[in-house]
Order: sequence, then structure tokens, then C-alpha cells
Amino acid sequence: MYRLLICLTCISISFSFGAESEKLPELDKGKWKGFFAGYENRLFDAVLQTDGQLLVKPKNREGKYIGKPIVVGQPNCVYYPPGQQQHSRRIVKFTDYPKPTENPREIVLAGEFEEGVKFEVKYTFSPTGITFSGGYKDPPSLTFPSQYRLLTRFPQTHTIAPEVPQSQREELVKGYLIKSREIVDGRRKRFEYAYAKSTRFNGFLDELEVVGPWEERVVAMSHRKLDNENQMRLWIYADSCPWQGFLAYYHTSDNEIKRYKAEITLTVK
Repeated sequence: MYRLLICLTCISISFSFGAESEKLPELDKGKWKGFFAGYENRLFDAVLQTDGQLLVKPKNREGKYIGKPIVVGQPNCVYYPPGQQQHSRRIVKFTDYPKPTENPREIVLAGEFEEGVKFEVKYTFSPTGITFSGGYKDPPSLTFPSQYRLLTRFPQTHTIAPEVPQSQREELVKGYLIKSREIVDGRRKRFEYAYAKSTRFNGFLDELEVVGPWEERVVAMSHRKLDNENQMRLWIYADSCPWQGFLAYYHTSDNEIKRYKAEITLTVK
């Protein structure tokens, strides 16, 4: 009975509005018209689009947007047929969600990927950043089990022609740096990656700071309650440089919707 009461309480708080839909509804007036939700504070604004993408837009001390937006905690589902590269299952519908809103404290979305894979994602908003978490559930009939991911996309910062020499590339992204603490062979180690150099990341991600693309603002990521089934990684295309864009993503294969098991926080400071 106790577990049932908790479940019903969560549903009544987070899921109170939406019918099944391919898109989320939008606000029809105000600053965030056309978006499902908008959040505003001194360090950044955030908008949740009707396709479910959450964008964070850092601001400078004068309140103006700087750099490019970051996609934060985007639900993603992949699977691996034997002997093949990864395949994706796209989101086909949202099955439950609250009303469109301004300056929310928390938003929980539920939906389905292709082949009936259910998912949930929760976003918690604060003056310094956004915390996100989520989970998924495969149907019993599924042939290839899913891996559920929450993707944070650090954008391409420049367009640089192939003939531009390395010295000029380094000048364009001078001071741009990725600082990480990664878990390699069971030990935590610190790394730095310059934006102008071809990069290969080293291990599971423990902490992250990105310096430069948003002027005086530093974007950081941290986590709570990660374990062997719930991990964070950095990813970049082979032979690419960070200025071309890269990912930080949480992934799990536990086949459970556990909204509070692991949490990732993106901070703007």
C-alpha cells in the first residue's frame, strides 16, 4: 500500500495534462510562445521545444545570449544487432506530460520510442543549472534489447575551412578547453583537451568543465548515484576536434524506469 501511495502521488504531481501526441503542446503567448516551456534566470535561459529537446542558452553579465545553445538531457534509444553497428529507435509519441508552462521547477515527460519502448525523463530547474534523470522499459517481445541514453550536445563553435592552417585554428579557439575527470582502469584521472586538436576521450566521465565557447561562463557537468549499469561518457567523431562539436551522455541498460536512481546536473557558472 505504501508503494502504491507514492506512485499515485508522483503521477498526480507530474502527469496532469497530456494526451498521446507526436509533439508537445505549445505556449500561445508571452516570451516563450511556440515552446512547451521556458525558464529564465541570470545565468541562462532554457526552452523545452515541442519535439522534446531542451536547449540551454548561457548569458553574459549584461543578460545577452553568448555562444550557441546546448541540447541537454535529450532522450535517445539505441540497440545492437549481433555483428552490426548501433541502430536507433526514434521517439514516436509523448504519452504524458504537464501543461505548457513558464519558469517550471520540474517537468516530467513520458513517451515511447519505436517498437513500443517506453521512457520517462525528468528535468529539475534551478538558478544555477538543470538536473535530469530518466529510465526506460522494453516490451517483452523485443528482439534486440535497448540502451537508453540522455544526450547533452555541445555544439560546433566555428566553421573552419579545411585549408586553414593549424596555427590559425588554434588562434580562433584560443582559451577553449575541456577539463574532465574520467574513470580509467578503475581509477579517477584528470584530463585536458584543447579545442583545436583532434581528440580521443579516455574513460567513463566523472566530472566535466567546458571553458571558452560561452565567454566568461563555464559549463560544468556532474552526477549522483552512477554505478556499473548507469554510466556517463564523452563522445566525438573519429579524428575530429572539439570545436566541431561533441557529446556527453548518460546511458543505462537496466530496463527499468527509475527516475531517481541516477541524476546528472549541468551547471552554468
